[in-house]
Amino acid sequence: MSEYLFTHGGYIECPECPGQGKMTTTTNLEAIVGPIQQDMSGVGRCWRVDMDIPADIREEIAAEILDGGQEHCSDYVATNGLHYRWGV
Repeated sequence: MSEYLFTHGGYIECPECPGQGKMTTTTNLEAIVGPIQQDMSGVGRCWRVDMDIPADIREEIAAEILDGGQEHCSDYVATNGLHYRWGV
């Protein structure tokens, strides 16, 4: 998917809809990688879409996606100790 990303100072602009505004990296991550899921079991058996991911964790995940090139991740342990996945 990275061939579709155009970053501009912390923002991502959708190349398919230029001039329609920029999306912040943390509020519209799902537009790039699909839903971000949280494992409610702690052992990878109960993945759910969690729209209430804390802002600091969204920043952390955004950094992994944009800076770390992690467009797909099947199990990411965030600094809060919870498991997340995206692009799967």
